[in-house]
Amino acid sequence: GWEALVAAEAEQERIARAAEAAQKVLDDAEAEKDGRTAAVADEEAAHVRAVAGTAGVLNAKARLDADSLRLQALTEAMRRIEAEPQPGSEPCAAVVGFLRDQRAEPPLVAAAAHALVVPVGARSEFDAMVVDAAGRLVRSCEQTVRARLAACAAPAAHAEAERLGAWAVADCAWDEAREAERKWAAAREALEDAVKRRHAMEAALAQRRDALTTAIVDEAREA
Repeated sequence: GWEALVAAEAEQERIARAAEAAQKVLDDAEAEKDGRTAAVADEEAAHVRAVAGTAGVLNAKARLDADSLRLQALTEAMRRIEAEPQPGSEPCAAVVGFLRDQRAEPPLVAAAAHALVVPVGARSEFDAMVVDAAGRLVRSCEQTVRARLAACAAPAAHAEAERLGAWAVADCAWDEAREAERKWAAAREALEDAVKRRHAMEAALAQRRDALTTAIVDEAREA
């Protein structure tokens, strides 16, 4: 009777201390979870700022890349116009369109529309002058774009690195937040189990006490 009750009370005390410890673990895990969640918000905001802060440089680089590709195609078109007997209408139309985009002198645009499609061997001296002027404009623009690309290469690389760095830090913060969430969930489950064990032990201890009290009363009556 008494020995079993004392042992049960000691076990109850141990279980109660375990529940308190589980509550402390949960409190710490919740504090860490909240901190990691706040860190995610901070790092995501930093990433947004990095994207906004580097947009100008990277957008300019993207436009120059597109211009460079177009000018490479136009340079090839001029090569065909200058060297091939029958370059075809497509490269000629591309160059005339480029001259219009560049707002070249209207007389040059009008003359180019005719001169560029004339076969090499049939060109007049004027046609040759027009072809030469168009070619010089195309090559001049290509050189300008190449120079601008070279000038923005380092700033663009730095901007891209800044974006990637901010993204990597934010991604790491997310990983840490997910791990903190996992720990918090495990701590909550552990506390729930500890509380269940404590309640079960309290109920069992109450039954033992009731049984012991009944036994003592019965014993006293018999005496």
